[in-house]
Amino acid sequence: MASNNYAEVITDLTEARRIMAEFEDMAARGCSFKVLQFNPAVDRYEISCWRESNFPTLPDVEEGGTTLEGAAIAALWNSNPDTVGAVNFGNGYFGLFFESEGQRHIAIPEQLAALIKRKRMHEDSTGLEKDREQLMTKQEIEALGQAMLKDHGISDWSVRAVCERDDMGDEDDIAGRYGRAFHQERLIWVNMRYAGDRTLVREILLHEVAHALLGAREGDQHGDEFQVKLREIGGGLVEAPRK
Repeated sequence: MASNNYAEVITDLTEARRIMAEFEDMAARGCSFKVLQFNPAVDRYEISCWRESNFPTLPDVEEGGTTLEGAAIAALWNSNPDTVGAVNFGNGYFGLFFESEGQRHIAIPEQLAALIKRKRMHEDSTGLEKDREQLMTKQEIEALGQAMLKDHGISDWSVRAVCERDDMGDEDDIAGRYGRAFHQERLIWVNMRYAGDRTLVREILLHEVAHALLGAREGDQHGDEFQVKLREIGGGLVEAPRK
């Protein structure tokens, strides 16, 4: 079953047909839906720490989708019925994906989108004070990283905690990453955006230390050798929340 609100295509035909029938019934009763157009060939959506999917997550649909009435959405998915399928977002939440005029779409009921929005707003408000209490300082992050580097015999590397508007590299590149290992400079940086989650900061540092230990390589930077090294030093066990 899917978890963390990301989509898994339901391959059990009986289950898929059940979900599709439920959506057809909701549309016939005039329920509204949130619909997001996406391109699975090029679009990538973060589902956990350093993992991506070519299907939108539940929050992606809630935040970026367009509201359509039941009759309108039914007309879209019925225009090409062979492309209609069901997805499981976990926690008892489901959606439909379909093609219309050559474009891929994913739909969730409007009441589900409203629920996700309320939960997100509640988490944002109740977590603010907790985040302030747990926020790691720049010095704490860098000291933790330096200790890890020393433990693994590469104390000639250094760690820098950076803000998204820091002077380290391209701003968009910084905003889109948890951290990065610069082999030529023998430098690791960590995005200060995640300073409120000590467990995640540790995971980011371990991830970049693994890169540092393996050295600059061509090709897949997250292949089997990397995963083995990451787990060898105690990382790869924590999933990150969505940005």
